[in-house]
Amino acid sequence: MNWDPSHIKQLQNNSLFKGLNQQQLRQALANTQIREKKSGEPLFTQGDPAERFFWLRTGLVKLYRLSPSGEEKIIEIIRPGQTFAEAIMFAGKPSHYHVGAQFIEHGEAWCFSNQDFKEILSHSVDTCFRLMTSMSQRLHKHINEIDRLTLQTAADRVINYLLQNRVEPGNEVRLLTSKQTLAAHLSIKPETLSRTLTKLTKEALIKTERHTIYLLDLEALRARVEL
Repeated sequence: MNWDPSHIKQLQNNSLFKGLNQQQLRQALANTQIREKKSGEPLFTQGDPAERFFWLRTGLVKLYRLSPSGEEKIIEIIRPGQTFAEAIMFAGKPSHYHVGAQFIEHGEAWCFSNQDFKEILSHSVDTCFRLMTSMSQRLHKHINEIDRLTLQTAADRVINYLLQNRVEPGNEVRLLTSKQTLAAHLSIKPETLSRTLTKLTKEALIKTERHTIYLLDLEALRARVEL
């Protein structure tokens, strides 16, 4: 396959691939598949055999689990440039995906062979450490997620999300997903999210324009969650 040099450059911005030499990069790409999906299309489902991990080049992907009753819980929203499902390489055999992955915005995912990448890891200590760092960061993120769900009110979750996803210098948050998806990610009802945003707007703490939320008073918002 002829790889677009600009796409390869994007890939090498990811910590897992940044330090690979040319031979290792060719090995990683040898059996790589590219999957382009529309919004709503699955990449894999919970319980599928886990033979690959993924790098998202464009679009948005939600990772989710289904309860026995069929209720969906969004675990994480994957954005362009992120890898996911890499930890499954070390789960032993046979291994299966513990979550499902579905595109929520049209995009493209690169699907890497676990076996090929494990071969690279066996000859590269530096790459092993980068993978451990990536997985450690994700673990801490999920620990924070547990704290958020168990210790914070619905309003706290919304404010924390806004603070953690703001972009400087304008202190703005671009809503990359629908409010329904965001509410599911925060484990609150859509109407609760709407009420919270409306209340914060009336208090002049935020301003909403279409898909962008402007944070008008950072100190007051921080004080709310600290309390």
